[in-house]
Amino acid sequence: KSLVALAAMSVIGAVSAQSSVTLYGLADAFVGSERLAAAGATSNGTTQTVVNSGGQNGSRWGLRVSEDLGGGLAAIAQFESGFEIDTGKSAQSSTLFGRQAFVGLKSGFGTLALGRQYGPYDDMKGVLSLQGNNLFDATGNGTIGAWKGYAARVDNSIKFQSNNYSG
Repeated sequence: KSLVALAAMSVIGAVSAQSSVTLYGLADAFVGSERLAAAGATSNGTTQTVVNSGGQNGSRWGLRVSEDLGGGLAAIAQFESGFEIDTGKSAQSSTLFGRQAFVGLKSGFGTLALGRQYGPYDDMKGVLSLQGNNLFDATGNGTIGAWKGYAARVDNSIKFQSNNYSG
């Protein structure tokens, strides 16, 4: 009986560990028209119907990982790859996880992450955007910052985000 109880307790202990892996994604394509340009001109007046990727948001797939380490501490990781749904090509040149690729620790104080991740401007803009931080966003969806040499995603970065304390 002791062995059965001990075996049952060890199974219960293993089952109670909080770990998860989430596979997620978003696919966005649209049919529209584009104005064709002649050499040296802004347009020759001809339009062409096209199928294109990312009308509202960029298509992507990813993995989100969380492993409870006990005492309110969790190991986290996220790997996210963007792709063009109309061609199947990577949306970030030849980078496999060009949107995000980071590992970190999460606790009651906040989250510490290391790797390729969004910069502070994108963290703030995503929260403040009235239009969901998409391609039609008046804040430029990264293009305004790009004029000033701003990169939406930062390689080899270390980022700490504190938890929300009373707003």
